[in-house]
Amino acid sequence: MPLSQVLGAGRDRRFTLPQFLVDLPAESGGRTAFFDTGAPPRPQRGALPIVFVHGLAGNVTQWIHVAPALASRTRVLGLDLAGHGESAFAPRERPYSVAAYARQVAAFMDAVDVDRAILVGHSLGGMVASETAIHFPERVAHAVLVNPAGFSPVPRWLQSAGHLILRPRVLEPLLPRVWRWILRQVFQETNDRTREFIETCSDTYVLHDIIGIARVMHDLRHDFMERDLAEELSGSGVATSIVFGAEDKLVPPKRIRAVRDQVKFTVFDEIQRCGHMPNIEQPERVIRALHQVLDSSS
Repeated sequence: MPLSQVLGAGRDRRFTLPQFLVDLPAESGGRTAFFDTGAPPRPQRGALPIVFVHGLAGNVTQWIHVAPALASRTRVLGLDLAGHGESAFAPRERPYSVAAYARQVAAFMDAVDVDRAILVGHSLGGMVASETAIHFPERVAHAVLVNPAGFSPVPRWLQSAGHLILRPRVLEPLLPRVWRWILRQVFQETNDRTREFIETCSDTYVLHDIIGIARVMHDLRHDFMERDLAEELSGSGVATSIVFGAEDKLVPPKRIRAVRDQVKFTVFDEIQRCGHMPNIEQPERVIRALHQVLDSSS
Protein backbone atom coordinates (compact mmCIF):
# COMPACT_ATOMS: atom_id res chain seq x y z
CA MET A 1 0.00 0.00 0.00
CA PRO A 2 1.58 3.35 -0.99
CA LEU A 3 2.11 5.82 1.84
CA SER A 4 0.86 9.14 0.50
CA GLN A 5 0.84 11.05 3.79
CA VAL A 6 4.40 11.38 5.08
CA LEU A 7 4.11 14.68 6.92
CA GLY A 8 4.37 13.30 10.45
CA ALA A 9 6.52 14.65 13.26
CA GLY A 10 10.25 14.78 12.59
CA ARG A 11 9.80 13.61 9.01
CA ASP A 12 12.12 15.29 6.54
CA ARG A 13 9.96 16.55 3.70
CA ARG A 14 12.88 16.30 1.25
CA PHE A 15 13.13 12.50 1.56
CA THR A 16 12.10 11.26 -1.88
CA LEU A 17 12.54 7.46 -1.79
CA PRO A 18 9.17 5.69 -2.27
CA GLN A 19 7.31 5.05 0.98
CA PHE A 20 4.64 2.46 1.72
CA LEU A 21 2.60 0.79 4.45
CA VAL A 22 2.43 -2.92 5.18
CA ASP A 23 0.26 -4.76 7.70
CA LEU A 24 2.46 -7.12 9.72
CA PRO A 25 1.02 -9.56 12.27
CA ALA A 26 -0.05 -7.68 15.40
CA GLU A 27 2.55 -9.47 17.51
CA SER A 28 5.24 -8.31 15.06
CA GLY A 29 4.45 -4.62 15.06
CA GLY A 30 1.20 -4.27 13.13
CA ARG A 31 0.95 -1.57 10.49
CA THR A 32 4.48 -0.56 9.50
CA ALA A 33 5.65 2.33 7.35
CA PHE A 34 8.72 1.75 5.20
CA PHE A 35 10.70 2.93 2.20
CA ASP A 36 11.86 0.67 -0.60
CA THR A 37 13.75 1.57 -3.75
CA GLY A 38 13.29 -1.81 -5.33
CA ALA A 39 16.29 -3.33 -7.06
CA PRO A 40 18.26 -0.88 -9.24
CA PRO A 41 18.21 -1.49 -13.01
CA ARG A 42 21.73 -2.91 -12.91
CA PRO A 43 22.46 -4.09 -9.37
CA GLN A 44 25.98 -5.18 -8.58
CA ARG A 45 26.21 -8.93 -8.91
CA GLY A 46 25.73 -10.57 -5.52
CA ALA A 47 24.90 -7.29 -3.76
CA LEU A 48 22.69 -7.93 -0.76
CA PRO A 49 19.78 -5.62 0.11
CA ILE A 50 20.39 -3.07 2.86
CA VAL A 51 17.74 -2.57 5.56
CA PHE A 52 17.99 0.62 7.67
CA VAL A 53 16.72 0.92 11.25
CA HIS A 54 16.46 4.36 12.91
CA GLY A 55 17.02 5.38 16.53
CA LEU A 56 14.77 6.40 19.42
CA ALA A 57 12.14 8.99 18.41
CA GLY A 58 13.37 8.68 14.81
CA ASN A 59 11.93 7.58 11.48
CA VAL A 60 13.06 6.41 8.04
CA THR A 61 13.78 9.91 6.74
CA GLN A 62 16.79 10.21 9.04
CA TRP A 63 18.63 8.15 6.40
CA ILE A 64 18.05 10.89 3.81
CA HIS A 65 21.77 11.52 3.24
CA VAL A 66 22.79 7.83 3.23
CA ALA A 67 20.18 5.53 1.68
CA PRO A 68 19.87 7.25 -1.74
CA ALA A 69 23.64 7.03 -2.21
CA LEU A 70 23.45 3.21 -2.14
CA ALA A 71 20.35 2.85 -4.30
CA SER A 72 22.27 2.60 -7.57
CA ARG A 73 24.20 -0.37 -6.24
CA THR A 74 21.59 -2.50 -4.46
CA ARG A 75 18.06 -2.53 -3.08
CA VAL A 76 17.71 -0.27 -0.02
CA LEU A 77 14.85 -0.37 2.45
CA GLY A 78 14.06 1.01 5.88
CA LEU A 79 11.19 0.85 8.35
CA ASP A 80 9.60 2.96 11.05
CA LEU A 81 9.71 0.95 14.26
CA ALA A 82 6.43 0.48 16.12
CA GLY A 83 5.51 3.62 18.04
CA HIS A 84 7.65 5.76 15.73
CA GLY A 85 7.04 7.76 12.60
CA GLU A 86 4.03 6.57 10.60
CA SER A 87 3.98 3.05 12.09
CA ALA A 88 1.30 1.89 14.52
CA PHE A 89 1.60 2.15 18.28
CA ALA A 90 1.68 -1.16 20.13
CA PRO A 91 -1.31 -1.94 22.38
CA ARG A 92 -0.70 -1.46 26.11
CA GLU A 93 -0.68 -5.19 26.74
CA ARG A 94 2.26 -5.62 24.36
CA PRO A 95 5.20 -3.59 25.77
CA TYR A 96 7.91 -2.27 23.51
CA SER A 97 11.25 -4.06 23.74
CA VAL A 98 14.36 -4.53 21.66
CA ALA A 99 13.41 -8.20 21.22
CA ALA A 100 9.96 -7.16 19.90
CA TYR A 101 11.60 -4.74 17.48
CA ALA A 102 13.89 -7.51 16.23
CA ARG A 103 10.79 -9.61 15.53
CA GLN A 104 9.30 -6.65 13.66
CA VAL A 105 12.41 -6.40 11.48
CA ALA A 106 12.29 -10.14 10.70
CA ALA A 107 8.56 -9.98 9.90
CA PHE A 108 9.12 -6.90 7.74
CA MET A 109 11.82 -8.73 5.77
CA ASP A 110 9.37 -11.59 5.22
CA ALA A 111 6.72 -9.16 3.99
CA VAL A 112 9.01 -7.50 1.43
CA ASP A 113 10.62 -10.77 0.25
CA VAL A 114 14.08 -10.16 1.69
CA ASP A 115 15.60 -13.43 2.89
CA ARG A 116 18.93 -12.04 4.01
CA ALA A 117 20.25 -8.50 4.23
CA ILE A 118 22.85 -6.10 5.50
CA LEU A 119 21.18 -4.53 8.53
CA VAL A 120 22.16 -0.95 9.41
CA GLY A 121 21.01 0.45 12.75
CA HIS A 122 21.55 3.79 14.47
CA SER A 123 21.48 4.15 18.28
CA LEU A 124 18.38 2.19 19.40
CA GLY A 125 18.40 0.83 15.84
CA GLY A 126 21.91 -0.46 16.55
CA MET A 127 20.50 -2.45 19.45
CA VAL A 128 17.73 -3.75 17.22
CA ALA A 129 20.20 -4.73 14.49
CA SER A 130 22.33 -6.52 17.10
CA GLU A 131 19.32 -8.32 18.57
CA THR A 132 18.19 -9.39 15.12
CA ALA A 133 21.66 -10.76 14.37
CA ILE A 134 21.67 -12.63 17.69
CA HIS A 135 18.21 -14.21 17.36
CA PHE A 136 17.83 -14.38 13.57
CA PRO A 137 21.44 -14.85 12.40
CA GLU A 138 20.34 -16.53 9.18
CA ARG A 139 18.62 -13.28 8.15
CA VAL A 140 21.56 -10.93 8.76
CA ALA A 141 24.58 -11.13 6.46
CA HIS A 142 26.25 -8.17 8.15
CA ALA A 143 25.23 -5.86 11.00
CA VAL A 144 26.43 -2.28 10.63
CA LEU A 145 26.04 -0.31 13.86
CA VAL A 146 26.03 3.49 13.87
CA ASN A 147 26.62 4.91 17.39
CA PRO A 148 24.77 1.92 18.85
CA ALA A 149 23.17 1.86 22.28
CA GLY A 150 23.37 -1.34 24.30
CA PHE A 151 27.13 -1.63 24.61
CA SER A 152 27.38 0.15 27.93
CA PRO A 153 25.25 -1.10 30.87
CA VAL A 154 25.03 1.59 33.52
CA PRO A 155 26.11 1.14 37.17
CA ARG A 156 23.49 -0.31 39.53
CA TRP A 157 22.97 2.94 41.42
CA LEU A 158 22.25 4.71 38.15
CA GLN A 159 19.93 1.90 37.07
CA SER A 160 17.88 2.49 40.23
CA ALA A 161 17.68 6.20 39.49
CA GLY A 162 16.80 5.49 35.89
CA HIS A 163 13.90 3.25 36.81
CA LEU A 164 12.49 6.09 38.92
CA ILE A 165 12.88 8.68 36.15
CA LEU A 166 11.88 6.60 33.12
CA ARG A 167 8.20 6.53 34.01
CA PRO A 168 5.45 8.22 32.02
CA ARG A 169 4.31 10.41 34.93
CA VAL A 170 7.86 11.79 35.18
CA LEU A 171 8.72 11.81 31.48
CA GLU A 172 5.49 13.34 30.17
CA PRO A 173 5.99 16.72 31.89
CA LEU A 174 9.79 16.54 31.58
CA LEU A 175 10.35 15.76 27.90
CA PRO A 176 8.63 18.87 26.49
CA ARG A 177 10.95 20.99 28.64
CA VAL A 178 14.22 19.28 27.76
CA TRP A 179 13.86 17.96 24.20
CA ARG A 180 15.36 21.06 22.59
CA TRP A 181 18.32 20.80 24.96
CA ILE A 182 18.72 17.13 23.97
CA LEU A 183 18.72 18.15 20.30
CA ARG A 184 21.65 20.46 20.99
CA GLN A 185 23.62 17.51 22.42
CA VAL A 186 23.21 15.38 19.29
CA PHE A 187 25.81 17.06 17.07
CA GLN A 188 29.41 18.07 17.63
CA GLU A 189 29.67 20.52 14.73
CA THR A 190 27.18 22.67 12.87
CA ASN A 191 26.68 22.33 9.12
CA ASP A 192 23.80 22.65 6.67
CA ARG A 193 22.62 19.09 7.33
CA THR A 194 22.57 19.43 11.13
CA ARG A 195 20.79 22.78 10.91
CA GLU A 196 18.15 21.29 8.60
CA PHE A 197 17.65 18.34 10.96
CA ILE A 198 17.13 20.58 13.99
CA GLU A 199 14.81 22.86 12.03
CA THR A 200 12.74 19.87 10.88
CA CYS A 201 12.37 18.63 14.45
CA SER A 202 11.58 22.09 15.78
CA ASP A 203 9.00 22.79 13.06
CA THR A 204 7.17 19.47 13.08
CA TYR A 205 7.11 18.10 16.63
CA VAL A 206 4.21 19.12 18.83
CA LEU A 207 3.56 18.36 22.49
CA HIS A 208 1.57 15.21 21.77
CA ASP A 209 4.39 13.74 19.67
CA ILE A 210 7.00 14.39 22.36
CA ILE A 211 4.86 12.89 25.10
CA GLY A 212 4.15 9.86 22.92
CA ILE A 213 7.78 8.77 23.18
CA ALA A 214 7.50 8.58 26.99
CA ARG A 215 5.86 5.17 26.89
CA VAL A 216 8.51 3.83 24.49
CA MET A 217 11.29 5.05 26.80
CA HIS A 218 9.55 3.55 29.83
CA ASP A 219 9.10 0.16 28.18
CA LEU A 220 12.70 0.10 26.93
CA ARG A 221 14.30 1.13 30.24
CA HIS A 222 15.61 -2.36 31.04
CA ASP A 223 17.13 -2.72 27.57
CA PHE A 224 18.75 0.72 27.70
CA MET A 225 20.22 0.41 31.17
CA GLU A 226 20.99 -3.28 31.61
CA ARG A 227 21.85 -4.82 28.25
CA ASP A 228 25.42 -5.43 27.15
CA LEU A 229 25.15 -6.81 23.65
CA ALA A 230 28.86 -7.13 22.91
CA GLU A 231 29.29 -10.68 24.22
CA GLU A 232 26.07 -11.97 22.65
CA LEU A 233 26.86 -10.32 19.33
CA SER A 234 30.38 -11.72 19.23
CA GLY A 235 28.94 -15.21 19.64
CA SER A 236 26.32 -14.80 16.91
CA GLY A 237 28.72 -15.51 14.05
CA VAL A 238 27.33 -12.52 12.14
CA ALA A 239 29.89 -10.16 10.59
CA THR A 240 29.70 -6.78 12.31
CA SER A 241 30.96 -3.30 11.50
CA ILE A 242 30.70 -0.05 13.41
CA VAL A 243 30.74 3.66 12.60
CA PHE A 244 30.57 6.16 15.45
CA GLY A 245 31.20 9.76 16.36
CA ALA A 246 34.13 10.21 18.75
CA GLU A 247 32.36 13.07 20.53
CA ASP A 248 29.01 11.36 21.14
CA LYS A 249 27.47 12.88 24.29
CA LEU A 250 24.55 10.43 24.41
CA VAL A 251 26.22 7.01 23.96
CA PRO A 252 29.72 6.69 25.52
CA PRO A 253 32.28 6.03 22.75
CA LYS A 254 34.77 4.61 25.27
CA ARG A 255 32.71 1.44 25.62
CA ILE A 256 32.71 0.89 21.87
CA ARG A 257 36.50 1.21 21.84
CA ALA A 258 36.73 -1.22 24.75
CA VAL A 259 34.93 -4.05 22.91
CA ARG A 260 36.84 -3.68 19.64
CA ASP A 261 38.81 -6.91 20.08
CA GLN A 262 35.87 -8.78 21.56
CA VAL A 263 33.48 -8.17 18.67
CA LYS A 264 36.16 -8.11 15.93
CA PHE A 265 34.51 -5.52 13.70
CA THR A 266 35.02 -5.85 9.95
CA VAL A 267 34.94 -2.06 9.59
CA PHE A 268 35.76 0.10 12.62
CA ASP A 269 35.44 3.79 11.81
CA GLU A 270 35.72 6.30 14.63
CA ILE A 271 34.86 9.74 13.26
CA GLN A 272 36.57 12.69 14.88
CA ARG A 273 34.63 15.92 15.48
CA CYS A 274 31.34 14.05 15.16
CA GLY A 275 28.54 13.45 17.64
CA HIS A 276 25.67 11.00 17.97
CA MET A 277 24.31 11.04 14.40
CA PRO A 278 27.00 10.56 11.75
CA ASN A 279 24.20 9.74 9.29
CA ILE A 280 23.29 13.43 9.49
CA GLU A 281 26.52 15.13 10.57
CA GLN A 282 29.04 13.24 8.40
CA PRO A 283 27.01 10.87 6.18
CA GLU A 284 29.86 10.40 3.70
CA ARG A 285 31.67 8.30 6.32
CA VAL A 286 28.64 6.05 6.79
CA ILE A 287 28.30 5.70 3.01
CA ARG A 288 31.98 4.80 2.68
CA ALA A 289 31.66 2.12 5.37
CA LEU A 290 28.61 0.64 3.65
CA HIS A 291 30.44 0.43 0.35
CA GLN A 292 33.23 -1.44 2.17
CA VAL A 293 30.68 -3.80 3.68
CA LEU A 294 29.04 -4.39 0.30
CA ASP A 295 32.47 -5.15 -1.18
CA SER A 296 33.20 -7.66 1.59
CA SER A 297 29.75 -9.28 1.35
CA SER A 298 29.62 -9.79 -2.44
